[in-house]
Amino acid sequence: MEDSSRIQSVIGFLFGDLLRDILLTVVYIGLIFYFSAGCGLVAFAFIPVFLGIARLNHKNIIAGHREVMTANAKKTTHYINTLNAIDTIKVNNKEQGFSNSNRQVFGIFLSKLFRLGKLGVGIQFACEVASVLFILCVAGFSSFQVFSGSLTVGQFAAIISISTSTIPAINSIAFANTRIQGARVAFERMFAFTGMEPEYTAGDVVSPPVLLEGLSLKNVSFAFPGRKLLLKNVSMEIRRAQTTVLVGRSGEGKTTLLNLLVRLYPIAGGMIQVNGKEFGSIAIPEWRGLAGIVPQDIHIFNRSLLENVCLDPAKLEDGARFLLQMGFARFFQELPQQLFTPLGEDGINLSGGQRQLVALARALYKRPQFLLMDEPTSAMDSGTEQFVIELLTKIRAQTAILIITHRLNLAEIGDVVYSLENGVVAKREHQYDRV
Repeated sequence: MEDSSRIQSVIGFLFGDLLRDILLTVVYIGLIFYFSAGCGLVAFAFIPVFLGIARLNHKNIIAGHREVMTANAKKTTHYINTLNAIDTIKVNNKEQGFSNSNRQVFGIFLSKLFRLGKLGVGIQFACEVASVLFILCVAGFSSFQVFSGSLTVGQFAAIISISTSTIPAINSIAFANTRIQGARVAFERMFAFTGMEPEYTAGDVVSPPVLLEGLSLKNVSFAFPGRKLLLKNVSMEIRRAQTTVLVGRSGEGKTTLLNLLVRLYPIAGGMIQVNGKEFGSIAIPEWRGLAGIVPQDIHIFNRSLLENVCLDPAKLEDGARFLLQMGFARFFQELPQQLFTPLGEDGINLSGGQRQLVALARALYKRPQFLLMDEPTSAMDSGTEQFVIELLTKIRAQTAILIITHRLNLAEIGDVVYSLENGVVAKREHQYDRV
């Protein structure tokens, strides 16, 4: 928002104040030429001086604006993170530490802003010095012409008056570079987002739809930029009508593997095949239409429960029928308006288990052929977890299911169990008995 406001402000400046100042400068210098060609040449010769002052500081201006905008973005992010985690900060008695941290971040922003302001003052001072020299040169040359009889005293007074009026307009033109470069940096920052290549185009839809039979990972590797490999030569099979369980310690890359399977990240090496075909041959929207995901970090919109499940206001009636048929509705009966209850900012009105039920209902409402679940029952009581287990058993025949879990009850329903350790996946010899 700040970048767009800055750009709008500069556009208004370009087509208002700056255009006016350019026209005034042309008219004023033209009038000086009318009274004295010599004085006009002196006045005209100073225009490159003013523009040169702006040009000499061009790179420093751009660098200064970038530093200020980056520091401002960090400051805003820091404030938002602090506000979002205010309960955690308070219960841990860390108000003072975070207050100091906020002041430090704000201090860095002010120092960058001060440095840019000091640069602007320096440019303005240089322009003022040039303005004094401009007046002195015009006044000196016109005085000489008065003494030589080339100018009358009235013409001399007119030239001095016009020259004095020209100074603010020329200064404004020279100083405009500071504002223009600020808008340029803001535009570059906006273009960095708006100019990104889209994941797919509107025409990237495979027809006819894919009927998922199986998915194979063959020597798949992945690393975040600048880091060592997180996943190394991962190979596993996920089949339709089969529940696959993946276990492993925290931080081993299990969630990252799920993100690879829904194509949020590109793989660094190896191959993923769907029904024996290259993963990339299926368009992203087509593949995501086949998959439903229950993530560990669940986002709840500030809308009603039904809207959070359907993600489409036009399908609320169908969504209500779905929640009743699948048995989800009974878990939300105590909410003030039941299925139509607004869930508040990031689901503030829900318990941890209810959030996971919303995420599971959202995933299953798509009628997915491939269901991916990341610790889907970690916040649930045993009774709610048993409901989820029975539900998964019910849909198993039509769906390929991949579950990441540390919960033994949930792991026991796995037909195949893999473990992930040190970036490597291994198939477990011991299979859990199915419930």
